[in-house]
Amino acid sequence: MPFLASFMGIKSPMPYTQLDDLSKTKVSNGMNFAHGGTGVFNTWMKKEPNMTIQIDTFKQYIADGVYTKSDLDESMAVVSSSGNDYTQYNAVYHGTHEGYQAFVAKVIDQLELNIREIKKTGVNKVVMLTMQPLGCLPYKEKTLSYEKCDKPLNNDTIYHNTFLQKAVQRLNKETTDSPFHILDLYSAFMSVINKRGGGANNSH
Repeated sequence: MPFLASFMGIKSPMPYTQLDDLSKTKVSNGMNFAHGGTGVFNTWMKKEPNMTIQIDTFKQYIADGVYTKSDLDESMAVVSSSGNDYTQYNAVYHGTHEGYQAFVAKVIDQLELNIREIKKTGVNKVVMLTMQPLGCLPYKEKTLSYEKCDKPLNNDTIYHNTFLQKAVQRLNKETTDSPFHILDLYSAFMSVINKRGGGANNSH
C-alpha cells in the first residue's frame, strides 16, 4: 500500500489503529484497515479482524462522520487478499487438493460480497488486487533451494485470480460506470522475477 500511495503522489494511509486523534489532517490521505496474517475468513490470527470486520470498522467511521459523502465520492478503496486463507487451508489439509476448488469458490464469493459492501458505502472506485505468485514467495522457494518457484502453488494462485477477475466483470455488468477494477499484482511480481532470473521459467 505505501508503494501505491507513493506512485499516486500521496502519503501512505495511516493504520486506523494508530489514529488516536481522528482529525481531518490525519485521515485526509485515507486509512489502512489491513492486518498482517488475516484473511477473507478467520485464520490462525484469530485475535485479528478478518476482512468483513475490517469493512465494518470502516463503515463505523463513516457513520461517526469521520468521512463525508464528498470524501467518499473522491475516494478509491484498494482491497487485497494476500493468500492467508489458502496458507491455512493447505496447512489444515496437509497440501492435499481435495476440496480446494470448492474452497476457492467460497473465498471468491465472500470477496465479491465484501467489495459490494465497500461500494455501497459511497466509495467511488474499488480496486481489487490479484494475488501475488504464492509459489515464488521466499518461504516456498526455500524448499526448492531458492532456484525456482513452486509451479503447482503458482497454478493455484492463477486459478484464484482467474475467478476473481470474473467476479469483478460480473459486478461491473450490474453498473453503468464500471467502478470495480483489477490491479494485476501477479503479473507485476512475475515481471520482476523474470527480469532477475529468479526461477520464473519453472513458475507457470
